[in-house]
Amino acid sequence: LPEHVALHASIPTANDPSQAPPGTHITFGWQFVPSSIADRPERWDPEDAAVHAETMVTGYERYAPHLADDALAVVAHSPTDTQDLVPSMVRGDRHHGSYHPANWAAGRPHADLSGYRTPIDGLYLCGSSQHPGGSFTGSPGFNAAGVITEDLGLDAWWERLDARATLEALI
Repeated sequence: LPEHVALHASIPTANDPSQAPPGTHITFGWQFVPSSIADRPERWDPEDAAVHAETMVTGYERYAPHLADDALAVVAHSPTDTQDLVPSMVRGDRHHGSYHPANWAAGRPHADLSGYRTPIDGLYLCGSSQHPGGSFTGSPGFNAAGVITEDLGLDAWWERLDARATLEALI
């Protein structure tokens, strides 16, 4: 595995404290691994997993000093372990489905199934395989809820932004 880690990290309890005991937090650090590693079907042996976990924590400590001292538990999963736990995360892919030109952006997970609607009336896709993808953002569900409210003729009780207008305002 790479000696220097690049983590996609989050602290879910910053917004949902119910996920941990009072006064504590949970966090995760998702390391991107080369496909040469992700494509291997084997799980890491315990010694390799421990070394990898330590490397990740050390990298994370650049932004969260004393993490190792304060951590109650640390677990490292191989890409295969992740796939076994969440089958849509093939080879540990955090986006729940590969990203390639044919299924990028609004074309996710497939051109015929993009836009959250399916060919089955009343059935919608709102999981991590939908635009804009995984990473525990909730965005696919948020976007699908907007489509569902439109289809049902309901008013959204939340603010819905026009993505095109928002992006154009950034230019």
